[in-house]
Amino acid sequence: MYSINIFKLIGGLGIILISIGILIRKKKKEDIFFIIGGICLELYLIYINDLIFIILQAIFILTALYDLTRKNKISTRQDLDTMRSLNDRPTPNSPTLE
Repeated sequence: MYSINIFKLIGGLGIILISIGILIRKKKKEDIFFIIGGICLELYLIYINDLIFIILQAIFILTALYDLTRKNKISTRQDLDTMRSLNDRPTPNSPTLE
């Protein structure tokens, strides 16, 4: 009888999630798929005890995390700048100094 190895399933899921991340056009979702898929693949690599790929996968995950947090900071900064510029605009009924 064939037994299913849970770590092989997790590794396969990781490859699928990373592949989906490549196909997605929205960068934030792409990074999330990369991170989750990378963690799944990392678990499999730890199971098979492949040191070089464990290190490479950890770098991949950290890079995706950095990219995600950097995009969130940029997005938040742009939102604040947009709000400030909207607050600085005169409204149609506001008095003007002339």
